[in-house]
Amino acid sequence: MTPVDYQKEQLDKLLEDPTKPVYIPDAPKKKEIAPAKEMFAHVQGSSAGAGSGEFHVYKQSRRREYDRVQLMEEERREEARAAEFEQRRREREAVAEAKTSKNRNRRNKRKQGKQDAKTKESNKEDDTEFKKRKIVGGTLPISEENSEKAPAVPVVEKTETPTVATENPITVVEDSSW
Repeated sequence: MTPVDYQKEQLDKLLEDPTKPVYIPDAPKKKEIAPAKEMFAHVQGSSAGAGSGEFHVYKQSRRREYDRVQLMEEERREEARAAEFEQRRREREAVAEAKTSKNRNRRNKRKQGKQDAKTKESNKEDDTEFKKRKIVGGTLPISEENSEKAPAVPVVEKTETPTVATENPITVVEDSSW
């Protein structure tokens, strides 16, 4: 019988009568050793050496003491592991929180920028800001609104050849009159 068949059989047996209570065993109890004895009932006298009968009493008390010390060491190691785990968990949470807060700030900034753009568009009615750009080899088109405000820009004719950057194909014109 495979483990899958065994588990299927157990589940089928449990599901035959759903009203029947199911026995769930208790969690395993933590190991505990009785504290070290302060008084021993079988104490050998000082007038004679230890007899062969006392050896087993000594061996049993020594084993109990070793078990008690081993259990204390195990508890100390477990506490150290738990403290180390908590520290690593807190560090991971701090890193995750920093990352999520960075992303949250970025999202909020983007969202605020979109809201600002919407309010700016609704507030301004065709009152757009333009960057001044110099037109090389042509004239500035004059709209009916700007006809009395600004005269037409004449064609710029230079005797020097324009400088062209090797890595950037944009023409650079040096003119201080602008």
